[in-house]
Amino acid sequence: MSSQPFIVNRKAKVGLFGKSKPVQPKELLIVDFSTYQQQHLIEYDDWEASSLSPDGKRIIIEKPTTQRGASKKEISVIDYQANQVVYNTSSYYVFDTAFNTSGDKLLIVASKKKPFCYDLTSQQIVAELPHQIRLYEGDLDIHTDIFIAPVERLKGTCCVFDFKTGQTDTITVDTKARISNVKFSPDLSCIYAIANNSLYSLDRDYQIIWKKDFTYLGKKGGEINASDIFSSEDGKLLCLSASATETNPWGADYVVDSSSGEIIRQIEGYHLRGRIKSNYFGNQVLLATLTTLDISTGLVSDKPIL
Repeated sequence: MSSQPFIVNRKAKVGLFGKSKPVQPKELLIVDFSTYQQQHLIEYDDWEASSLSPDGKRIIIEKPTTQRGASKKEISVIDYQANQVVYNTSSYYVFDTAFNTSGDKLLIVASKKKPFCYDLTSQQIVAELPHQIRLYEGDLDIHTDIFIAPVERLKGTCCVFDFKTGQTDTITVDTKARISNVKFSPDLSCIYAIANNSLYSLDRDYQIIWKKDFTYLGKKGGEINASDIFSSEDGKLLCLSASATETNPWGADYVVDSSSGEIIRQIEGYHLRGRIKSNYFGNQVLLATLTTLDISTGLVSDKPIL
């Protein structure tokens, strides 16, 4: 499972944070950004932040555990406002999870199982997916309740799962390589995908609108294949990261015009700045140091948000 130490839901204005302090134990925090009120989940401080429902009301947290000598990863789905555990399991090793729009269904990818959809109300599996996927590389359309994620080992292929019907479709894009990340635009009008060191913009019929190949930058530009796809809140700017380049071991971030794919700005990383971990508000993204990076200017804030 790909745990995320910081998750900010811009629409719900809620954040889930696994925050470490020097010498002190790690804190698991819920932050209401409309009031900046913090809720410290003291009983779960040894857990990791993993996911936040689209409405901001439920969280998924995880922690390693051992059963009969086998390594597992326990997950819990918690309605933190009602202080209620909705779902908990350590019976199998969970890699990934993803909520539906209303937060009452969950896609789960687990070891030695087909990916499946779990209904949190009825507490039972309601659908299985035919392909192995990485949910953290996918995204949810909150209007149609459709989740799209890349298929492992298949070039240019994604699974499209409909939470309402339980049906799965497979779509193929002419990327000539495995897709490593897909994200809906903030207005849900198009889809962005990364494959073969290129960024693609797709229409809702999965046809290519434009393609930006980062290979021409050479080793000085690094690779974006492992990058997440971040965006400004208005969707006009996209941001992708190369973890290292030939000239900079701290990597670089590329700001891209979402209408054309043209690179507007290259922002160089530096020691102790921290890498991008989540979208934030406006033109800002959140760094691992809990400071913000303004992708429209390249400026890093002086103080952390918490």
